[in-house]
Amino acid sequence: MLQTHQINFEESIALQNFTYSEIAKYSISILMGRPINTIKVEENKNNTFKVWYIRKSDSKLFEYKIKFEGFNIIWGSLDGRWRETPDDEKLKFLEVGNTLKITQTYSDGSENTKEFKK
Repeated sequence: MLQTHQINFEESIALQNFTYSEIAKYSISILMGRPINTIKVEENKNNTFKVWYIRKSDSKLFEYKIKFEGFNIIWGSLDGRWRETPDDEKLKFLEVGNTLKITQTYSDGSENTKEFKK
């Protein structure tokens, strides 16, 4: 279940315990409600990540793309547009020690934060 927290992203630190690949995986897990262990990630040459999973119930493949701009996580379906319009939800990450926090901010200003521990 997602918890609501307010995070100050201006005080974030450089990545020390997590990788961008892990953040990409966790982001799709949050967005799509999928178990982390079912998601695969591949880093592309253009500093983007391909993230995918196969739905167990019907073996359907779902593919997404992720890129990072600072602490912002930009995503989209692999063959679709980047989710960057004002109506799209925004994702940001923050690493605090052995905890990674990813916050979703919706167009109405509401937020949800999910934490991942190492």
